[in-house]
Amino acid sequence: MSFVRGCASLHYTFTYTMGEYMRKLALKYLQHDTKSGTYFYRRRVPIPLKGRIPQGEFFEFLGKTEEEAMRNWSRVHQRIEHSLGLARDGVTGLSESALQERLVVMLKDLGAEPHSQGVDENERTWRDAKADRIVERYQDPKTGDYNALPDEKRAVARALTQGVSKETIEPTVNDAFAFYLTENPKEVPEQLKKQVQRFARSERRLISVLQGDRALCCSSYALLW
Repeated sequence: MSFVRGCASLHYTFTYTMGEYMRKLALKYLQHDTKSGTYFYRRRVPIPLKGRIPQGEFFEFLGKTEEEAMRNWSRVHQRIEHSLGLARDGVTGLSESALQERLVVMLKDLGAEPHSQGVDENERTWRDAKADRIVERYQDPKTGDYNALPDEKRAVARALTQGVSKETIEPTVNDAFAFYLTENPKEVPEQLKKQVQRFARSERRLISVLQGDRALCCSSYALLW
């Protein structure tokens, strides 16, 4: 097995043997420090998001061996994708599974424990205060009721005050299409635009056939794939 520098941007190609065939797997943003022998994930923050993300780049140690780097890359890449998604889109337009993952990343980025109300009184206090700032503009001062509170703000406030459930939510058809486009986008803008449009049409057709955005684990629908 070996890593080699890719020809375009900060990608590496992982070459391995499966039976009598040679396989290649390109990993984005993976770099190898030849002096120390370590592998790390390095990714610049896109210019439009620099005002929303304090650091100029994401830089994270992945391991000292190829196997360790491969094992850790997916977890790190997914978390950073969610951090960028939070800065770009917040938590709007997500399936339940993607929303759960993004809220966990949001809390971790804030330095909070994601699956509880907070580890101590200090954390619980600032989390409650932050949640109050999000929803206060929607509260009727006379009745105390919340009027027209957007679902995404309700979800963020609830995550801050209660934490995110550890219960796994199965990914859906929408998640599958979104994941593929994230991992395999066309590099030429015009080709990317056509790819997104083509996938959107296919996604709508499939969801129509399934009569909803079904979880991929449902055996009765998996046979349709």
